Amino acid sequence: MVPQLQVDCIVEKPLGLVAEVAPNVVASSVWSDAEFCQPHNSHLYSPSGWCSGVLDNNQWLQLDLWSETAVSGVITRGRGNSTPYERVTSYKLQHSVDGNTWTTYTDGYGAEKIFTDDTTLEANVGFLEAPVFARYIRILPQTWNNHISMRVDVLGLLPQETTIQICEDQPMEVSCPAEMTLSIVNASFGQQAPFPACYGPTSNTDCPATDILPTVRSMCGGEQHCSVAAYNYYTIFGDPCPGMGKYFQMTYQCVKGWSDWSLWSDCTIYCGSVGQQSRVRTCEVMGHCKGEDIQTRDCGNYACAEWEEWRPWNPCSITCGGTGMRSRGRSCVGKGSCAGQSYEREQCIGADLCGDEMMGDCRFEQENLCGYTQERGDDADMLRQYYNSYPYTQGYVVYPPAPDVMAQLTSPLVSYHSVRCLQFEYRSMNGYHQYADSYSVTVYIRFGGSTDRQYALWKTSAPIAQNMWSKATVDISVLQHFVVMFEIFGKVMLDNVKFSSGICSGNCSTRDYSFSCPVASDWSFASDEMCAPPSSYTGSCSATNLHALTALEKKNWEDMCGVRWPCADNCHVCGHTQNITEPSGCLLSPNYPYNYFQETLCSWKIIVEKGKIVSLSVTSISLEEHPDCIKDALTFYDGEGDDAPVLHRLCGSATPRTFYSTGNAVFVKFQSNFNQQYEGFVVTYSSRQPHRK
Repeated sequence: MVPQLQVDCIVEKPLGLVAEVAPNVVASSVWSDAEFCQPHNSHLYSPSGWCSGVLDNNQWLQLDLWSETAVSGVITRGRGNSTPYERVTSYKLQHSVDGNTWTTYTDGYGAEKIFTDDTTLEANVGFLEAPVFARYIRILPQTWNNHISMRVDVLGLLPQETTIQICEDQPMEVSCPAEMTLSIVNASFGQQAPFPACYGPTSNTDCPATDILPTVRSMCGGEQHCSVAAYNYYTIFGDPCPGMGKYFQMTYQCVKGWSDWSLWSDCTIYCGSVGQQSRVRTCEVMGHCKGEDIQTRDCGNYACAEWEEWRPWNPCSITCGGTGMRSRGRSCVGKGSCAGQSYEREQCIGADLCGDEMMGDCRFEQENLCGYTQERGDDADMLRQYYNSYPYTQGYVVYPPAPDVMAQLTSPLVSYHSVRCLQFEYRSMNGYHQYADSYSVTVYIRFGGSTDRQYALWKTSAPIAQNMWSKATVDISVLQHFVVMFEIFGKVMLDNVKFSSGICSGNCSTRDYSFSCPVASDWSFASDEMCAPPSSYTGSCSATNLHALTALEKKNWEDMCGVRWPCADNCHVCGHTQNITEPSGCLLSPNYPYNYFQETLCSWKIIVEKGKIVSLSVTSISLEEHPDCIKDALTFYDGEGDDAPVLHRLCGSATPRTFYSTGNAVFVKFQSNFNQQYEGFVVTYSSRQPHRK
């Protein structure tokens, strides 16, 4: 434990290493056997000093301060009886608490500090930038004048001494601050000439009581408070000179005798009954500690750990046909750990009837919201309210309770093994509000019901209409368990949620956003990279620069401006391994043009007519970047599987390119890891005649 300075009770003073404490000074070497060069002559007022027997930088003079002390400086002088004058002119300083492990004092930059002494006969003080706590000090001479010779003392930070003088007819009472106790330096009782007597006759002769210091130390040392009643001094110390006026004089310090209490030990009983624990403290100033050095208390009496009852089984992961999994948990209560598992799973069978209604087709007519659940990580639960406004059919809707809160609604966990079209309607509630322009509806897909694998599928463009209901459609083409979550900010109503088989856009499952302008709506691309609408255009968007927009931005621009990009015919969205025999088409990353999913692995095997080759054009790509493409990658193989030679491996924002197979088959594989997700890719392919040799 490092001692702590009590600044308001500390004084800086020389420790006074005089001849009487000579055994506490040793040196690395001594000049011959001369008495005047011995280490005990190194005290500051010696007529001679210490003289080393060897002249090199390995010499040292070591001082034992008897107890651990806050050292703030070193006082040095040259040898007192030398001609020519001998003096150490620079030195290093080492300190230790045990005399075995030494630390060299450093400056504020961590370099070993060199103390200099450029005076002649006068004492020089080398102050430390910050005090060190040490019992042992070593001075290591670095340079010297004529010989390594010196006299020394150490500056220490010591408790302030206080002296009181009390007449015998007055009570004596002294106190120290909390956590500190009295250390008695000196004490006397009687009359000391020529000190004036408190009362009565005076004398020019001293008449002190003899040997009272041990008595005072026994009575007051180690106590926080000490007192003597008036006229009680005779009882304690006797009467050294009857009939004469006398006084009591005491010099004392306030010191921290005890260390802080240690932490409580571990309980002797872990659980199930009552045990004991203890803590200790040590006396840091011997003779100044009173009271116990160990404390004990009862502990334990905790119930030992045991399992609570199993909680009910969670719903089956498959709500629509087939075999799924369900789980349940239990809690371990009490002190310690429970043997066994806190979680278990088992197989379960989905419902026999598998229609769209199992997904949660919902008009919110039932109070249970068709099995949809309110999320707990949002601002508030959605409200369900009856709504009747032309031209909308009467019925219930759901919406957040305030214009500045976000609410979420999640479908049951389901598993469809075919592409689905999600359809729903939404509308902003009547009345202006300052947040109206930021109202939004976002649709997320969450795999396996886990929030760690959640992705945005669709989002509204501001502002949301108040005077009419908007209809939205979202294609879902994943072949695994998932839930759909509606996240609504502001007072936007949701109704008529429905899932149906097939894609939402007829024969066009996606659109080709690699085009700069929405050519399907007859916009033109001007030389200044501005997309200009035709003269017949009546939408809300004017000429704008679409050249730098991402595919997702273009998709959102479609809804906002009422335009369409060209349909990407025969497109195949990433989903397990697909065997493709059409002579032309395209390949899409999952969720395109929104970010693809984590930990995705899918592939396409393209086989065209024998005698022809496959032409592949990467029209758009944005994947996680890596020099070796070992994170997310799109790989093309010149054959029917991933054991064929690699044609290209792409990642990052690779420049769009076209390349060719050598035969009539190509295998394409996309793989993503668990880190970042990006927009993905569009690859078009077609069969063609081989190149002429």
